[in-house]
Amino acid sequence: FDNATLAEAANELNRYNDEKVVIADASIGKLSIGGTFFENDIHAVLNVAQQVFGLNVHKRDNDFVISR
Repeated sequence: FDNATLAEAANELNRYNDEKVVIADASIGKLSIGGTFFENDIHAVLNVAQQVFGLNVHKRDNDFVISR
């Protein structure tokens, strides 16, 4: 991802995975993310959400929900 929003990254990852990334708040989705991630490595993006942005990630059924 090159200066993509978190929402764009989530949408791209969701295309390739059974587990989905859900953005709980539109303002979170506007955060900018960059880097190289494997399309099947949801956990790498979730780690960025937690470690870099200080967001919460929790599992709900087959989804990972990112929230403040």
